[in-house]
Amino acid sequence: MSANNDTRTAPQEANAFLTRSARRAQIADEGAVLHLLGRFGLPMILVAVIVVFSLWQPDSFFSWINFNATFAQQAIIVMVALGAMIPLIVGEFDLSIGTNAGLAAILTVGLCQMQGLRPWPAIAIAVAVSGLVGLLNGLIVTRLKVNSFVATLGMATAIGGFGQLYTHQQDIPSAPTDLVAIGRAEVFNLPVTVIVALATAAVLAVALQLLPIGRQLLAVGANRRAAELTGIRPDLRIVTSFLVGGLVAGVGGALYGANLGAAGNQTGATLLLPAFAAAFLGSTTITPGRYNVLGTLVAVLLLAFTVSGLEQVGVQPWIESVVQGIALIAAVAFSSWAIRRRTLHLRNAQLALLRPTAPQKDEPTEHEGAIA
Repeated sequence: MSANNDTRTAPQEANAFLTRSARRAQIADEGAVLHLLGRFGLPMILVAVIVVFSLWQPDSFFSWINFNATFAQQAIIVMVALGAMIPLIVGEFDLSIGTNAGLAAILTVGLCQMQGLRPWPAIAIAVAVSGLVGLLNGLIVTRLKVNSFVATLGMATAIGGFGQLYTHQQDIPSAPTDLVAIGRAEVFNLPVTVIVALATAAVLAVALQLLPIGRQLLAVGANRRAAELTGIRPDLRIVTSFLVGGLVAGVGGALYGANLGAAGNQTGATLLLPAFAAAFLGSTTITPGRYNVLGTLVAVLLLAFTVSGLEQVGVQPWIESVVQGIALIAAVAFSSWAIRRRTLHLRNAQLALLRPTAPQKDEPTEHEGAIA
């Protein structure tokens, strides 16, 4: 009886083994496609946008003048987006980041124009004040246990009022020529603002990927309790993230004021939405589900070239706000979908290893799993 059973079950076992192997191969192929689309989907869209508008408007869009101007205009957005990204890594929001950068622009121009300071001391003071704002945000969140959304929204309102107090509710229409010369300087035909933004991005990328502080920030954002059990001090890392974010935004704001040669009280309000749109959209690419520097850069360029191309084909300037708002919503929605899809994929991979034959009626199918 035993020999007969072994003879009968051998082909079945072979078929079951082949079935499991085929399922594993299929799921692995699906996972590879999802992985490639998740990592490089946004850069591919960026390339497609550039190609389409270059063919559509070759004389105006596909030119170094347009690219150089776009890079220069987006340098401040890159800096503010990077500043917003750092607290997001640890799971906190800094809604004061745009107003903080605007305050740095006001102080840079105002200290030179109204107090007669030299450019570099004025820039240093402005960046230090922005760092102080970030530090206060971190302390309010960690010491007073105020939700970061509420704390930084209140801080944004407060420093906006201080900015108006400093300027007597008036815009500063001009800046000294030596300050403007710094803001509009070029190195190898690249604006200094672009070089500073790229250098800042490189430093942050290295710190987040290779240095202990970067790995600790990522650990706090992934699981704060688990990070604490490994010896990391979450509150200290949260304060650090707000401080660094404020400093980065301060550098961007100071250079923006120097480049513009003027400063207004509404500057910061226009920076918040594009910065967060870029940070959230960037988290859907390169390392999907994780805020990352390179993804943020790609997102900034995608939004910038999309708006630039649409404006050059005749769409009105209001399209910029529409694109940024839609991008923010789409980024959050896509990120949530990607997390659900990866969870379902892992679940199916585990089930494929357990099921010797076709799914039984009582086992969830992929469609049922997606609904669940």
